[in-house]
Amino acid sequence: MWLALQLVATLGWALVTVLDSVLVKHYEKRPYVLMWCQSCFSLPVLLTLLAVSGGAGSWTIPLVLAGMIAFLGDIAFFTILNRIDASVVQIAWAIFAVLLSAISIALFGETWSMSQLAGVILLLGGIAFLSLRGKGFIGPFGFVLLVLLAVLYVPFYATQKAAMRGGTSVLVAFVLPLLARESLCFAVPLLVPSWRSSVIALLRRVRWPFFFVCGSVVILFFVATYLNTWVYDIGPLSLGSVISNVQPFFILLVAWIFWKVLPAFAPRELLTRQAVSVKIVSFLIVFAGLALLALPQ
Repeated sequence: MWLALQLVATLGWALVTVLDSVLVKHYEKRPYVLMWCQSCFSLPVLLTLLAVSGGAGSWTIPLVLAGMIAFLGDIAFFTILNRIDASVVQIAWAIFAVLLSAISIALFGETWSMSQLAGVILLLGGIAFLSLRGKGFIGPFGFVLLVLLAVLYVPFYATQKAAMRGGTSVLVAFVLPLLARESLCFAVPLLVPSWRSSVIALLRRVRWPFFFVCGSVVILFFVATYLNTWVYDIGPLSLGSVISNVQPFFILLVAWIFWKVLPAFAPRELLTRQAVSVKIVSFLIVFAGLALLALPQ
C-alpha cells in the first residue's frame, strides 16, 4: 500500500514543480513574493487542520523548528527554478534521498546492503553525468543550490518520522511543520519594507490565472505532502524517499504536454533532442541507483 501512495504523492510533487516553474518563468522570479502569495492559500487550511488535529506534546518545538528551516529551503527551491530546468531540479531530491537514508540508518536503525551502497554510487554517477554532459543544465552555483535545498529539507522529514515513531499522529506531524513554514512565508515579506512593496506591486499587475495556478499548487502540495507523511508512518523512510525520485520522468512528460497544449504557459524545460537524451540517460542512471537502494536487504 505504501508504494502506491508514494507514487501518487510523487506525481503530485511533479505537478507542483512544473506549476511553480510556470509561476517563476511567466509571473514572478523573487522567491519571497511567490511564497507569500501561496501562503495566503495554505494558512487558512493549516489553521483549520490545527484546530482539529490535537497536540504534539514534546515534539511540538522540534516540528516547528523543522518547518522554520524548510522556509529557507523554499527560498532555495524558487531560486533554483529560475536557473535550472524543472526536471533537473529533482536532482536535489536524489541527494535528499541519500541524506535521508543516512539519517534513517543513524536514528531509526535501518541498514544498507551492498546492493544499496552500489545504488548510492550509481545515483551520484548519474548526477555527475548530467553535470558533465549537460553543459548549462546545472553549473557550480546551481549544484550548490541543489545540495542546499536537499540539506534544508532533511530536518523536515526526519523530524516528522521521529515524531510519528514517538506517538504523534500523522495529521499533527503533517500540520505543525507546514504551519511554521507558511507562517514565516506570510509574515517575513510583510515585515521587510522592500519585500512588502514587491508583493503589493505583484498583486496590482497579475490576473486570475496567476491565483488559479497558486491555488492549484497549494492543493497539490497538501495532497502530496500528506501522502508522503502517511508513507513515512507506514513504510520504510529510506525506501519511501528513494521511490519519490521517479519525479524527473513525470516532470518531463508533463512539461512536454504543456509545450504541446499550452505553449504560452510552458515551464522552464529545454526539450531539444540532445537535451532530452542527456536528461533521460542521467535519470536512468539515477533511477537504477534508486532501484538498487529499494531492493530488500
